[in-house]
Amino acid sequence: MCKELQSNALPLFMLCNNGKNDSGTNRDKWVPRPSSKSSYDERMYYFVGKLMGLAIRTKSLLDLNLAPLVWKRICNIPLQEKDILAVDAHAFQITGICEEQKVSAEEMQELQTQIEIFDGLTEQMSVTFEIRGSDGNMYSLIPNGSFIPVTHKNVHKFKAAYHKFRLEEFDFACFAMRRGLATVIPIHYLNILTWSELEKMVCGNPIIDVDLLKRMTSYSNCDVNDAHIRLYWDMVRHKMTDEVPCYITHIFFCLKKSKSIDSKPQYTKYNHNKLGTL
Repeated sequence: MCKELQSNALPLFMLCNNGKNDSGTNRDKWVPRPSSKSSYDERMYYFVGKLMGLAIRTKSLLDLNLAPLVWKRICNIPLQEKDILAVDAHAFQITGICEEQKVSAEEMQELQTQIEIFDGLTEQMSVTFEIRGSDGNMYSLIPNGSFIPVTHKNVHKFKAAYHKFRLEEFDFACFAMRRGLATVIPIHYLNILTWSELEKMVCGNPIIDVDLLKRMTSYSNCDVNDAHIRLYWDMVRHKMTDEVPCYITHIFFCLKKSKSIDSKPQYTKYNHNKLGTL
């Protein structure tokens, strides 16, 4: 189910732009699709929120890989520019260009010349009050924004509107999930949680304990002290800081369900045979 949610099979979530562009942080994280704002989409997001609440109640964790900003908005925590950059490293590139031109204009003695250069640059780049959202669709920041060019006179208004749009781009989906979650978990409970605590309660601990995985592994025709076994665990530790190998993704999710070795009924023993297969 979670795999279907985090795919193109449903219109609810999409891979973040850092993942699409293979740059920046959180490349494997998913965010709500901003264009999915119909009443049907709202009901589906609402239902996802209910599933999150059930995951907390029953401790049947969801294998969701949502960006931190999603959990923050579900907890009603305001976003900052750094939260958007964490999933879209180029999100504020256009406003950065505008800022650079403003500063350089102040430093130049021939201010009028610089203003003309700035206006010419924005006209050449076709910068208007219609911008491209994180899903690639065009959105007007103000009514008829596609017909209003950005100039030195309204650049501050453009920047303010652009920042507001990007910071609130995912609110429709996140607040629908929050309302759904609140039908299962008291809403005031969400207000005292940090976003990481909520994520951990719904999805389990995102940090994989390699030592725990090692302790819960059994061996056939080999021993934990064998050279190739030691090399294997060195490889696993190295991959933890890079990317999780696909062939043990399922094992990691099973281990996320528990917090300590004392909860043995929740663990599954994995066998490591001589061929090096878990």
